[in-house]
Amino acid sequence: MGDVDVFAGLDAVAWQRLRHAYGSAAGVPAILRDLVDPDPAVREVALEQFYGAVHHQGDVYRCTLETLPFLTRIATTPGLPGRAAAIELLASVGGATWDQPLAGRTRTANATLAADRPRFLALLHDADAHVRAAVVPLLRAIAAEAPEATAGLLRRHADAEPDPLVRRAIVTAVARLATADPATIAWLEGLTTAEPDAGLRLGALAALARLGVPAPAETAVALIAAGYSAPPAPATPAGLQTDTLVGRIREMREQLHAGRGHPQMDELVRAVSDAYGDRVESRIAVLLAGLRSADAEWQLDALHPASNLVHGWRGRYTHILRRIADLALTGEPVVRPRAAGVLGDLGRFAAPVADALAGLVESAERRAPHTPLRRAVPPWIVEWPAEPPTVGRLLALLARLGDPRAVPMLAWVLEQEPLPSDAGWAIAGLGPVAAPLAPAVAARLDDPLPPRHRDGLVAALRAIGPAAAREALPVLLAAGPDPVNAEALGQLGAADPATAGTVLPVLRGWAAGPDARGAVAATLAAWTVDADTDTAVAALTRHLGDDAAAVVAARALRTVSAAGPGTLDRLGALARRRDQYGHTAVAAAHALAAITGDAALVRAPLEHAWARHPLTRPAVVAAWAELGPPDARTRALLAAELAEPRRLYRRGGNPGFSYGELDQDEAFVAAMRALMPGGGGDPAPAR
Repeated sequence: MGDVDVFAGLDAVAWQRLRHAYGSAAGVPAILRDLVDPDPAVREVALEQFYGAVHHQGDVYRCTLETLPFLTRIATTPGLPGRAAAIELLASVGGATWDQPLAGRTRTANATLAADRPRFLALLHDADAHVRAAVVPLLRAIAAEAPEATAGLLRRHADAEPDPLVRRAIVTAVARLATADPATIAWLEGLTTAEPDAGLRLGALAALARLGVPAPAETAVALIAAGYSAPPAPATPAGLQTDTLVGRIREMREQLHAGRGHPQMDELVRAVSDAYGDRVESRIAVLLAGLRSADAEWQLDALHPASNLVHGWRGRYTHILRRIADLALTGEPVVRPRAAGVLGDLGRFAAPVADALAGLVESAERRAPHTPLRRAVPPWIVEWPAEPPTVGRLLALLARLGDPRAVPMLAWVLEQEPLPSDAGWAIAGLGPVAAPLAPAVAARLDDPLPPRHRDGLVAALRAIGPAAAREALPVLLAAGPDPVNAEALGQLGAADPATAGTVLPVLRGWAAGPDARGAVAATLAAWTVDADTDTAVAALTRHLGDDAAAVVAARALRTVSAAGPGTLDRLGALARRRDQYGHTAVAAAHALAAITGDAALVRAPLEHAWARHPLTRPAVVAAWAELGPPDARTRALLAAELAEPRRLYRRGGNPGFSYGELDQDEAFVAAMRALMPGGGGDPAPAR
């Protein structure tokens, strides 16, 4: 450590009086010391501990602030191991990843680091390129008082910087610092044509697109092609293992890059696609060029950005879907599993490529262990190390499409031991198409099964139809007041008068039980059997006063579509309630719309939810549908939403997606178009 004692004063801090995410901060000095240990495995464990506790999920505690002087000394002391990682910690604590104005202790940390700006600027000339690259985001984070000046300084430094890694970091930082600054635009445009490093040219192109100066897609494709044709530059593994999340992420990245000649292109292709933002046609052109190329690495790197585009932006991506299906069926061995994984995430959006999907499932293994990083096409049954097996995603998707080719495959699944936990739910996706499986499903219900297994099988029988549910009647009656059981019994009793006398007393008993949500489900199920509206409305109205059941009670009243004493008053009060997410108010307003058909009564709560709680919009549209043709005001709201390029669930900075959200947004768009005159205009063109 030379003549500098980077930990001078460390033990003088009252760490034991401070706290981090998991309790006392007394262990922080040991973490700091381990950050400069000669053993890289020790340093990786220390990083895990710092990010996990001292800077948990980006939070800044008092103890985090106390680490800043020591991290700064580590960063600025030549010859110490772990300096680049310490600088990355400083940047994170200082808010480098924040997209909104800094607040609280993060703002305090940023100001503390800004006071040391000259020391960090000096690191741009450090002998270690990793240190130089790491300090660039930190300099951007602390440049709040002079962003354009910092951008200019970094541009000038980049012109003399020999290392492409550092120059790429500068390009990213400058683009975030100087929004549409003419000098920055000119500099980036020069890089896209004169810079010899293909990766840096792509970084500059992506930065220009983010700044609102996108290059034509053809230019992006040409630069990407140049990147893949450059001399190979394989990544070098770290050569260590640690039982940490940081280590597992590093190892996963190393596994993804193993055997690749251009591993850095993965991130660059994704960055270019993302940078085009809502310019969907440009993104399609860039990604289709990769998917259609003869280079397996380029195909591989285009798959995840293509999935991100389909999930995040509205359209009919027929050409992209077909090419992904082709790659899943006939691509290179390294490409097929990732393409198959992308298909498996598409939900009902995969319907145009159902034939390819069926062929892929038919050729897959019947059962196999889970493979991380999607190293294999999903089998029919996936085996997990410490959990019950599950149905493979592709087979479950084929069933979800209602494809009869899934029936014999799921018949085989039903025979297996142990039964996959979601077998019933997969069969339920088939609906009545699964009728040949009903006897086997009912037979499995006689086995001792965990609740999730059993609920799925009941859901399957319910989806197949009353005749299937009849086979499992004794099991359903004995299973207890579960909403899934109640709905199945209600369906069965409504369809079969001979069974009604058996199921109705059971449902009435469940409706009087202590579990409010189960009681609501049983009340509604009983109503489907005996159509006793007065009894159902009275019970459901009482449940409107229970916070745990108000939403499901309102939804049940919408189905019954009737009111009794006090029903409308209670629904009106709930519709006016400003609950955190808007779901209670919308459910109540929807029930009012169904019962009264009075648009004036529900206009205010529905429009409030539409504006304040966008994720309730599908439910709002369903309520508007109860009221007949929309008025001009509602049509304007629908037209504005239909003009949105991004899917509902991908707005507000949400970068990821959850399984099923693609289907939900497609159904939402279809419901809006059904309300609009002429279907709301032409759907997005096929791509």
